[in-house]
Amino acid sequence: MIDRAWLREQLTPDGSVRDIVVDAASLEDWQRLWRALRRHDPAPTYLRAGSEAAMPPSVGPIFTDAPASSRSVLFDWRGTEVDWRLYGSNEADFTINPPDTDHDTAIIDLLGWLGDLLHRPVTLIHENRPDYAILRYDPADGRYAHPPWP
Repeated sequence: MIDRAWLREQLTPDGSVRDIVVDAASLEDWQRLWRALRRHDPAPTYLRAGSEAAMPPSVGPIFTDAPASSRSVLFDWRGTEVDWRLYGSNEADFTINPPDTDHDTAIIDLLGWLGDLLHRPVTLIHENRPDYAILRYDPADGRYAHPPWP
């Protein structure tokens, strides 16, 4: 069971963002997400080196180019702006800004959606404290966990 009061406290603005990391995602996993976001409503915004661009049909070439210039996809998840940042070598993460987050339900749902879609565990962390997990979702058993760990 998720301690909602504790989670809301972890989402209190403190000058840093929160990141969502995905365990060992493959190119095929990211392509599943890419296809889902191309159908997402409202439509996401694809940014290439800070400028809007059309979303290519496949995510593969973006990972090849990503180290040369920044790539990200901005999308709305139930009132929370999410920035999916693509780095290269299949490395990516998601960033949310606590001031943009008015409720914990959107974050819980986002973790579940990403984990189930990608078939990978996902973890919400503090940007400035990457070793401190806030909330983890594992699609293998459909469970959420947070400190203190079970």
